Amino acid sequence: MVINKTQLINKLRGLYHKAPQGESTVSLIIFGIKYAESLKELKVPMGILCADAGVRSNAAMEINQGITLSKYVEIKDEH
Repeated sequence: MVINKTQLINKLRGLYHKAPQGESTVSLIIFGIKYAESLKELKVPMGILCADAGVRSNAAMEINQGITLSKYVEIKDEH
């Protein structure tokens, strides 16, 4: 199911800010895996999406890693 930009921003903000201490990077990768289809279809640079969500600017790299990994892995459990 593809979701829109506003929904992606809200999901990213929630996952990042609710991540257990020390696991924010993992949350970003999980976000990229889980929402890869929507992120690819959106065609908005990850840096802009991160800025809109109030997430650190270099988070785009982890999200892009998650998008790449989405071809190979599934999310078993979310925090």
